[in-house]
Amino acid sequence: DFANLIYLVLGKTHPTVKQNSGESYRQSLMDLAEKLGVRDNVRFVDKYLTKEEVITYLQMSDIYMTPYLSKEQAVSGTLAYAVGCGRVVVSTPYRYAQEMLGEGRGMLAEFRNSNSLASCLGHILRNPLEKRAMEQKTLAVGRLMTWDKVGNSYTQLFLNIMGNFQVDVGEAVSIQQSPCSFDRNTEEFLLDTAVQG
Repeated sequence: DFANLIYLVLGKTHPTVKQNSGESYRQSLMDLAEKLGVRDNVRFVDKYLTKEEVITYLQMSDIYMTPYLSKEQAVSGTLAYAVGCGRVVVSTPYRYAQEMLGEGRGMLAEFRNSNSLASCLGHILRNPLEKRAMEQKTLAVGRLMTWDKVGNSYTQLFLNIMGNFQVDVGEAVSIQQSPCSFDRNTEEFLLDTAVQG
């Protein structure tokens, strides 16, 4: 259905996998692409990518996919980058993906089920308006994940906690004398610390 589709497999084989089995998995994928007649549609970029290169590839992509095999996969840095770039994501339902792709920000496919992945990809490619809506929802969440937004959220949390700090009347230390006292300088210090990291 999608003769001009290009599927990119990015990155080097994990060192532990390479040590144990060499490049047999990558080679089996290349052989499978040849056998299925889609060799020209599947490209392997066998190199360690810098963060800038990852972002460039994501910006060029229409759909990002994380087909992890286990629900125990804790996080995915590249999934976070894809969301930050406003890309539609198809993923298996490990916990982080469930959280990131909820509320129509992407599609979840079944673990170890290539037909489920293909169905999700086909649905997105056949429904450009729905794809655009997903991109907008994903980008909205991605904008909340920038360091300045996260830093400001933490700053607000700290300020709220400090604002609710209460001292027993019988204690000798007052809030004004405490090193945790709240004043404009403290607020600015917290803001600078949170944003600058």
